[in-house]
Amino acid sequence: MRTLVITSLILCGCGAEEAASSGDAGGANAAPLPSVFDSGPSFGSPADQDDDPGPGLDEAPGGPAEGGAAPPEDLDPDNPSGLPCAMSTVLAARCTGCHAESPRFGAPMPLLTLADLRAPSLSDPSRPVHDLVVERMLNERRPMPPPPQPPADEAEIAVIRDWVDAGAPAGGACLGEDVPPPPPDVGLDIDAPLPPPHEDCDYVFELRAHGVGVANDETPYSVPPLTDLYVNFTFNVPWTGSVHGLSFHPIVDDERVLHHMLLYSHPIGGNLLNGTVVPGIGAHPGESLVAGWAPGGIPSVMPDGVGMELPPGPTGRFILEVHYHNEAGYLDALDRSGFRVCATSRKREQTAAVHLLGTELLAMAGPGEFRFTGLCHPWLNLSGIFNREPVTIVSSSPHLHQRGRHLTTKIHRQDGSTDILIDVPFDWDNQLIHPTPATIYPGDWLETTCTYENEGGIAVFGIRTEDEMCQNYILAYPVGALDTGGSLILEAHACML
Repeated sequence: MRTLVITSLILCGCGAEEAASSGDAGGANAAPLPSVFDSGPSFGSPADQDDDPGPGLDEAPGGPAEGGAAPPEDLDPDNPSGLPCAMSTVLAARCTGCHAESPRFGAPMPLLTLADLRAPSLSDPSRPVHDLVVERMLNERRPMPPPPQPPADEAEIAVIRDWVDAGAPAGGACLGEDVPPPPPDVGLDIDAPLPPPHEDCDYVFELRAHGVGVANDETPYSVPPLTDLYVNFTFNVPWTGSVHGLSFHPIVDDERVLHHMLLYSHPIGGNLLNGTVVPGIGAHPGESLVAGWAPGGIPSVMPDGVGMELPPGPTGRFILEVHYHNEAGYLDALDRSGFRVCATSRKREQTAAVHLLGTELLAMAGPGEFRFTGLCHPWLNLSGIFNREPVTIVSSSPHLHQRGRHLTTKIHRQDGSTDILIDVPFDWDNQLIHPTPATIYPGDWLETTCTYENEGGIAVFGIRTEDEMCQNYILAYPVGALDTGGSLILEAHACML
């Protein structure tokens, strides 16, 4: 059987404008994701609020009006799109996977025709959409297309800039070999059946969004016309004792409004009742990230010989966090997205879990840039002293809050050399899970640094969205080999000492 490990969350979109999160909407610890953990994805800061007016409530009920803006008067009848060939080519390569005729995954509008590009932008109706395309592509914090998709190159950006500087004129259609390829596939085939579960699966069940906060509800969740909405759905585990997770297949339902989704586990569930549906705030104290998906992501399948740590039964719970993005204002958005989980009571040789790097010792006052660093010394772990086997890292998922701008984790080797595990910008609206395969050997240690931009006031560590965090969630095995403690809120598998 082909085995796949957790891959990155790939969030789609190119464009002229993608909505920033509303400041209090909450976010995923993404991302991402993708294929396995978030996503987050990304999942704005006060500085971004001018970039987005909020839900597209001026649209006709049920979504954007048919046909979009009125056709340009200078439209060439032989070129229905009205766009010059070079523009059509760039948009097909970077944008229209999501900004399609029927926009997907929270994209607020199509980017297929001259009328689409000349239409007033949602964020600033005094400016046409085409005025914002290059700005978004060059936005260091929130670029389009969003990472980990490759950015537009200089030649592609030059095509758009030259066209806009020329007044966004109509142009001739692509002919012959110049016809652009179809846009990249950024999502699952939602009509394809799920593959058969692994033969070792003792438990195969679905955890899906639902509309009523009771156990076993199968009604869809009605997604309101909001730019950013995070919703948590809680489920009991169906087993007694401990098991291993083998695979987590995403189920995509209403692709128009689904931005990304993350799956967490809680060992005892606390006061979370089976079936509960509550708004999310981006905080998951005491919970562990298990899986995630975002456009472009693939199912998460554990490698041979490795199983994912899952919550024990009957006390354990799963929490499905879904990020919806209904800026287009669809009034008929009904969603049953989620994951199919496969688990086995026949545990594999290695147990993997999500371990926590970073620091909770952070505070900032006044405007400026701030950096905070946390250390992970596996040798402080008693199991690290007596069991000196290497630690295998599979993936990394940075999680900061709205002031967060960048996260770096370095591996300091015993011989004095240094390797970079991950070094990426951070965007609250685009939290990702990055494949970061690495091995930590006895004597190695890890250093995680988070960078923030504070516009003013005081910010300290906390689980609220208005607080800040510095965390890198890494999937690694054997479970517990990086457990040194150091978490003030007692998050599981923390390595902060």
